[in-house]
Amino acid sequence: MSKRAIVAVFAAALACPWPASAQSPLERARVFYNHGQFDQAITTAAKAKGKPARAPSATLIIARSRLELFRQTGDAAGIAAARAELESVNPQTLTAQELAEWQIGLGSALVLEHQAGPAPERVANVLLYARSSVAVHGAV
Repeated sequence: MSKRAIVAVFAAALACPWPASAQSPLERARVFYNHGQFDQAITTAAKAKGKPARAPSATLIIARSRLELFRQTGDAAGIAAARAELESVNPQTLTAQELAEWQIGLGSALVLEHQAGPAPERVANVLLYARSSVAVHGAV
């Protein structure tokens, strides 16, 4: 390989940001959650809770991760912790996407706790939100 080629490779490598270092703990927690790495999502989101502006979003990731772990293990303490986390979140602090995730989380917790009675109301709220978003923003 010529010196020019080596220099070009190194220059290109330096110009490309490293994705993991560029992401915030909250973004990394979401990636872990989306890849089914729920323990890592919880650990990483807990770090993001240290910033008050990110605490509600981080709490949501922790709660949804605990729900998924409960689905895998059936650990009753996990579902109780997930529900407590979800109930601690002020939905007015969430983005529209997070609000839908929060409602799905609450509905899922109710179903998983065999309290399906109120769950359809949560799902109906999510569906209404989705329909209104499509009406305003067009099909997604």
